[in-house]
Amino acid sequence: MNKKVKNKSFSHYSFFPKNRKGTHVEVIISFVIFIVFVVFLLAVSRPSISKQKDNSNLLDKIKYDLIEDLSSDVTVVSITVPSSAETCLTLDHSISDLGIGERIVVENSSGKIIDNARVSSSGDYITINGLTPEETFFKIYSSEDEEFASNIPNGLPCNPAGESIGLTKTDSYVLQEKILTTIATGNYEDLKTRLDLSEDVDFTFGIILSNGTLIEKTHEDLESKISTDVFAKDFPIKYIDLNGNINFGYLKIKVW
Repeated sequence: MNKKVKNKSFSHYSFFPKNRKGTHVEVIISFVIFIVFVVFLLAVSRPSISKQKDNSNLLDKIKYDLIEDLSSDVTVVSITVPSSAETCLTLDHSISDLGIGERIVVENSSGKIIDNARVSSSGDYITINGLTPEETFFKIYSSEDEEFASNIPNGLPCNPAGESIGLTKTDSYVLQEKILTTIATGNYEDLKTRLDLSEDVDFTFGIILSNGTLIEKTHEDLESKISTDVFAKDFPIKYIDLNGNINFGYLKIKVW
């Protein structure tokens, strides 16, 4: 009599492992290990991230306070004069009428500074010398700051200009002269006090001029003792250079 034989290879094969409980435990353990690892990474990186954020905020604070310390209010008055063959003109409006002081810089429509533009010897009116017939539009920049421009009188007045007054506005500009003075002669501790910085914060700063030249305040005695990370950033600024031109550059700040 033929007996039916079981297919042992099939009967002993299982689509699901018998010890399914053990497999679930392994998955849970692996998941717990993964979570612990992630938490560890976050714990390790959090102080660094927090420190970077704190120093970024500190850089921004120094920038705002430093720009305020190195800036002055500058009033800009636009004027138009009739085309004339005269090479020297004296404005009909006094500096009091224009709402400005004796320290002035005059710029033509091409953005060129007119060197022979001064308040007249009487101290009331602006004389512009060395003009061409094509020059009819000007901007007068004025500030009470001693580091803005000289106020040397220009002598006797010339022919009346017959000018028309246009837009007048006052903006705050960083003065290159102020930066150079602070870098050359400024007291570091006094500057820290003006910027309201704590004793455990140190920094250096400088200006990158429009031509790429870097003029920087360094503190070799402080920098030689640095034992922590140094954070640096270049902030775009608009500044008035030594000739009275408005340029764009960068304020470079390092803090540690």
